[in-house]
Amino acid sequence: MKPLLSRLVTVSALLFPVVVAAETYVLVISTKEGQKYEIETQTIDKMEIVERAPVITALATPVVRIVSNSADGLTALWERVEGAAHYAYSIDGADEATTADVSINLRSLGPGKHSLAVAAVPSVEDKTLKRSETSTIDFDVAFKITIKQVSVGREDAEFSFTPGYDNIEYLAAVIPSSIGTDVERIAKVRTLAAADGSLRHTGSTTVKFGNLTSGENYQVVAFEADSNAPTVYTERFMTMSDSYKPGASGTIFPPGVDQNGGFIDVDKVGSLTKYGYSGSDDELCWACSTAGMIQWWLNDYKRATGEEYRLRIALPEKSQCYSTPVMDVLAQAFYHDAGNPTYVMQWFFTGMPQKISSYTVNNHPAFNADYEHVNGNFANFTKADYDKYISKEQNSYYLYKDMTESEVKVRASADIIGWLKAGPVYLSINRGNHAITLWGVKYTVDINSNPIITQVYFAENDLLGGNIQNGLNTSSVSWVAGDGPHMFSTNGANVEINSFMPMKGYSTAK
Repeated sequence: MKPLLSRLVTVSALLFPVVVAAETYVLVISTKEGQKYEIETQTIDKMEIVERAPVITALATPVVRIVSNSADGLTALWERVEGAAHYAYSIDGADEATTADVSINLRSLGPGKHSLAVAAVPSVEDKTLKRSETSTIDFDVAFKITIKQVSVGREDAEFSFTPGYDNIEYLAAVIPSSIGTDVERIAKVRTLAAADGSLRHTGSTTVKFGNLTSGENYQVVAFEADSNAPTVYTERFMTMSDSYKPGASGTIFPPGVDQNGGFIDVDKVGSLTKYGYSGSDDELCWACSTAGMIQWWLNDYKRATGEEYRLRIALPEKSQCYSTPVMDVLAQAFYHDAGNPTYVMQWFFTGMPQKISSYTVNNHPAFNADYEHVNGNFANFTKADYDKYISKEQNSYYLYKDMTESEVKVRASADIIGWLKAGPVYLSINRGNHAITLWGVKYTVDINSNPIITQVYFAENDLLGGNIQNGLNTSSVSWVAGDGPHMFSTNGANVEINSFMPMKGYSTAK
């Protein structure tokens, strides 16, 4: 017997006897689609057509989180919901909008409390799925101020300030880097502003701060002027200690580093079979670069104090695979795929600020949840300690987008030289979204007494022809308006430096 339809809807049915004496009948069902079903029977009790409704399942509710991005302000993120064609969202109860993405930017919102509601919505053609329940999250928007370094000299420094809202007044001042808490920063700047009205601003502006001491660490501080509990924005810098003479040349390396030693070059090993893991570390360039910087910080602490830094969680006594046991730890803790240096730095020095499970990359967990010390916090830093030594990753486009080639040469050279005096610099380059570590530069001083970088010294972690293992590669530098600095990889390709993440050593930021 042929199977019955699972859904008997809008059909015609005929019943006729095959052999009248035996009361044998054939039930014939014809559908609109042209299908025909025949069923023989000798006993008929009742005939009816029943519509069987499909089972309708609600989509999973999106799990929404709010993250802060230095370039774009606040962003709402959620994991992609299986079966969703798009997502409906509403901000502060306004009419719903839709997006096919799994994030929306919230930078247009004014300061204060806000709410966001997000629901997953199926395709109208899919009758088996229905809209998810709504996920609602409340969040605060602070008055944001973007601070950018324009120039730093021996006794002065120039910074630009871009507030999120032009009609709100804010205070901006330079104070010593030793003032470590926001409460102290606010009190100090308010005291300075009471005597100097020029420290109060509205709208975007550029300010040159003078009467500084050469070779000293400072911080520029800005916050909303009339708020009782403002969000404080800071940018640390060190005034130059050198006086550059036109035509002179030289090299710059972090403390304890020169072309022949003191740097940490963490090279990939290819096939990794330790720690219960078997596979390739080919995607771990970001971890290799950051591991070398972390180890340098630990070395710099010992060089400055004569003692080993007392870690909360001890590193392996000896590395099984890499040039530093820090990388052995990272290879166990992180998923072997694309990653972010900020994750690594925060995870090692302070532990992550949110649950490890909330961090994902390429739609999978960023961390190996089975690792013994998955929550990190090896160094047991406070947030104030972390901010003192680790700078935010800075995008070349935003640093140099409106500059001519001549301006880029001066500004980028000053930036990089200033960073390297305090510590190594993580570089993201556009060759395959690759990460390397900048350990030094060579420069020549132009006729205006500006040191211009002509060559860079960097640690390349890829297993490539021409890569110097446990050593530094070199490259010349070119300058492109709007792009910033370009360098040349070991195979001769011209690559753009996309972003920088500087680190300050214990000896340079204490």
